[in-house]
Amino acid sequence: MVDPGKSESRLRIASLGLTLVLALPTSARPQALRVATASGKIHLNGRLDEPDWTRADSLTDFRQREPRVGEPATERTVVKALRDATALYIGVRAYDGESRRIRATQLRRDADLSSDDNVQLLIDSFRDRRSAFVFGTNPNGARWDAQLTDLDNLNENWNGIWDVAVSRDAAGWTAEFRIPFQTLRFRHTAGLQFGFNVRRFIRRKNEQDLWRSWGRAEGLYQLLKAGDLIDIGPLHRAHAVELYPYVLSRVIEPTHDSGGARLADGFVGTKAGLDAKVAVSPTLTADLTAGTDFAQVEADEQVINLTRRRVARRCSIRDGSDWTAPAIPSRSSPGAVSTADRARGASACSMRKRAQTVQPMPWCGCSMIC
Repeated sequence: MVDPGKSESRLRIASLGLTLVLALPTSARPQALRVATASGKIHLNGRLDEPDWTRADSLTDFRQREPRVGEPATERTVVKALRDATALYIGVRAYDGESRRIRATQLRRDADLSSDDNVQLLIDSFRDRRSAFVFGTNPNGARWDAQLTDLDNLNENWNGIWDVAVSRDAAGWTAEFRIPFQTLRFRHTAGLQFGFNVRRFIRRKNEQDLWRSWGRAEGLYQLLKAGDLIDIGPLHRAHAVELYPYVLSRVIEPTHDSGGARLADGFVGTKAGLDAKVAVSPTLTADLTAGTDFAQVEADEQVINLTRRRVARRCSIRDGSDWTAPAIPSRSSPGAVSTADRARGASACSMRKRAQTVQPMPWCGCSMIC
């Protein structure tokens, strides 16, 4: 005969085990999305209406990072992945129970999307957990991208070749990304996988929802906790070549004196050149140039000082900080700076250099604006 006390104890243990399974942390949840191969042409229209999208696997388990860490997202998000011979397609369906309150103000490329509802994708194409490409958009279809290197160095000046289409309806909004494999860098290995994560931001709620890495101290750029794109299949990436041609023209009018006599002839000239980037290997890019345009070199802006106001010298320190030291105009010419003033400015900069302790061997360079 079974002891009722033991049966009740076993029931409690089973209930506790079920509770623990349901409360598993993010590391124990499904962390891979299978990339399906499209059987037909994918039209980039933001509607995900091709049959291939219906057959593709999906991600729906999004958790809040803000404001209630670890709780299920308040709005449903579905993410799917497809590929064809040349590009990776990511479809994001962002459901919203109050679609009229979706925020979308930005239209410009690389605009700050933090004031809008937005979706960001992270693709670690090397799967080294140290670098990644980030692609984002808002309900207006504004594009934003960046390159993440060395875990915490986000280069927002990077501009890749990719596209996105967005549509809106009464149930929410949809973003369809097309990212050519030519834009990504990866190694040609068997069983190719990409690191992957998705973040959705709901502006009116200040809510961040992530598929993976939703802990308070984690976030989208925590690559160690990212998921994976699997079953990508064999890919062929040609040696990419980017060409940047330029043409400069210069026209100088003839000069005349007050009487109308010509003092110098006019001049018309042109100059052309070409800059190129060649992907030698997945980790090596060659920068080539012909007819270099040296006019594009960054330099201090020259300002003519015709007043008694002091000019400024800017000292640049290697750690990224800078300071401005005032100079005393020359006694002989109020608008000029004497040689002694230049020396005093260099000495002040040198003293500032020795006072820096951030870098073991800092350097500085001073330029005078006059």
